[in-house]
Amino acid sequence: AESATITGQIRYEGPLPRKTNQDDYGLRRPLFKTNPKTNGLIGAIVYLIPQDTTLKSTPPSDPVTVMQRDFTFEPHILVVAPGQTVIFGNDDPANHNVRADTQTASNAFNVITTPDQFYEDTFALEPEHKPIPIACDVHPWMSVWIYVLDHPYYALTDDTGAFTIPDVPPGNYRV
Repeated sequence: AESATITGQIRYEGPLPRKTNQDDYGLRRPLFKTNPKTNGLIGAIVYLIPQDTTLKSTPPSDPVTVMQRDFTFEPHILVVAPGQTVIFGNDDPANHNVRADTQTASNAFNVITTPDQFYEDTFALEPEHKPIPIACDVHPWMSVWIYVLDHPYYALTDDTGAFTIPDVPPGNYRV
């Protein structure tokens, strides 16, 4: 009945896609990043889905910020707690919008963000733990994925594709 640590590595198997997204400034952005030595997938989210127990925690009170900077969303993948404030800002010298593409009505929105403007929203849990895709319709290569989890048992893979989820309580989980 002790807590455990889950570690692993997410690797991309098979040939890498050659497609890239090209923005209006001619910058080529890969669809995803892998480590050439390990084939590790960089920046992937790994999280637990409890099978026989509930994992609940108090949502962080600090807001999280997503910036539209250099015609990308930073960060590209984000995990938030239900009800945690997410601030979307625009550091670019151009107008953007922020559109949440989801069937969950309380999570759906579409707002314009002009330079130096900020927009705040909160998110509810999505059915089946699906991520919420966020896009800028003005610049279609821009995207961010938001996962809403009601527990702290997740990790983003590092630059080798490795992850660590510490202090996992006893139970059965799907990773």
